[in-house]
Amino acid sequence: MQHTFAGSPLNSCQNERRDEVFVSTFLEDRRSRILPVLANGKILVDDQISSSSIRPPAQLRWLSLQEFDFQFMKESKSDVADSPSDGVVFLGVLNEIGHFAGLVQKDLSASDLLRFVSLRSLFYRLDSKELAIAGQASVLIKWREVTRFCSECGSALISKAGGFRLDCPNVRALESDPKQQNSSCSKVQVGCGAQNFPRVDPAVIMLITDGSRCVLASRPRRVGSMYSVLAGFVSPGESIEEAVRRETFEEIGLRVGEVRYHSSQPWMVGPHFAQLMVGCICWVLSGEENRELLVDAKELKDARWFSPEEAVIGLDNAKHVPAASDETFRVPPDTAIAHHLIRYFVESISKPQLPLRKSC
Repeated sequence: MQHTFAGSPLNSCQNERRDEVFVSTFLEDRRSRILPVLANGKILVDDQISSSSIRPPAQLRWLSLQEFDFQFMKESKSDVADSPSDGVVFLGVLNEIGHFAGLVQKDLSASDLLRFVSLRSLFYRLDSKELAIAGQASVLIKWREVTRFCSECGSALISKAGGFRLDCPNVRALESDPKQQNSSCSKVQVGCGAQNFPRVDPAVIMLITDGSRCVLASRPRRVGSMYSVLAGFVSPGESIEEAVRRETFEEIGLRVGEVRYHSSQPWMVGPHFAQLMVGCICWVLSGEENRELLVDAKELKDARWFSPEEAVIGLDNAKHVPAASDETFRVPPDTAIAHHLIRYFVESISKPQLPLRKSC
């Protein structure tokens, strides 16, 4: 299953991009295209706001490198690094044409139909491949903006591997230690030479079931009566299964046994812009299905068991755009992996061939 933000058609050339000459070749190629991205991750699009549709179609606004430099860089030279490639990330190649993302410090778009918009506003408006490219461009530019200096020595980082790596220029070296002139350890390391890679924050997102019902919860920040599955970040030194069991017990007080992987989704929306959502189906231990849910009020507004019939209603209502005051029960739209976990649960009840029930 391929979720929203996955499925980019670009070949990221992970091995070739280590060669600076390889990346430079595309920077010098007049056919190459660049997607302007603000420091906050907003993407430049051709926005058909004149359309009468609730979700008017949009397209990514690719520019030539020359157009990008003329339209966005000439007004903000003082805000960017000295090297023209420092604010540029090589996204990959499609049909032998290089594709880049370019950091723009100021919103200089002058047209109503040409503007910077958030990723969330592009749901259902871009095709899946363009949305995947936009997500990658956004997360890489935002990562570059929050990772400017070496965490070990404070030096300004420099771009390498087409922007997929940020290196500390203080290369490790050996210097004489005057305090240990008569020692065999008269040389000490200076500098750090640290390498920084794009961040990925793993999180578990799980549908909890007893084989015939599922647990859905509502969070305080959610609009209206939206219910979803539970989720939480994986802690250091913790496996996916352990994270699922811990988060479930912490948020609703139930003990989980078997955990099965379903699918995963990169998620670039919101304050945690580099999440990898690892979707799981998990079963409560025998006897837990009769326990009262102990809802963590700091994390959840409500949590309860739902039948497949109730879950179907939430799935059907997810197709409609809710008003701020709409209290209709719904689950997340199909742009979110949560929607597909809930749908899998519903379909597994009516289709025994889907392995919802435990095999042991």
